Formats: sequence, C-alpha cells, structure tokens
Amino acid sequence: MLAEYSARNPGALEQLVNKHHVQLRAYPDDVLSQLRKVSAEVAAELAAQNEAAKKIYDSYVDFLDASKKYSRISDLAYLKARDS
Repeated sequence: MLAEYSARNPGALEQLVNKHHVQLRAYPDDVLSQLRKVSAEVAAELAAQNEAAKKIYDSYVDFLDASKKYSRISDLAYLKARDS
C-alpha cells in the first residue's frame, strides 16, 4: 500500500499543479510548532480520561519516538543524499 501511494503521488502532484493550477505552500515553522504543541496537549488530555486511552497514547508516543530516530538515519539521510 505504501509503495502504491509513493508511486502515484508524483503524477497526482503534477496534475494538481499543472492541470488545476494549485499553488503549493509550506506552513510556517511557527504554525507547525504551535500545532504540534496543541496536538500533544489534546492527546495527553484524552489519554488522562481512561486507562484504554492512556495505553493507546503511551504506545503511540513510544512508536513516534522510535520512528523519528529511525527516520533520521534512513529516510531523511536517503533524501538528503539523493538531492545532493
């Protein structure tokens, strides 16, 4: 599924930009930072409401931490090497 998603995205992006004249813009860093902060607060509040939510949230946080570390040495390193 991820391979199909990755394979189809370049064509979809080209169609959005060239056929539909979509202008791509990045969110400003301060907006992303605030969204990250508020999202973490809301998720933590939900996790505090019951044991099942806490278990899911804790698992999510553990996975997120591990995946960030892995992505820095795999995906990010590959993308930087490819673009240089």
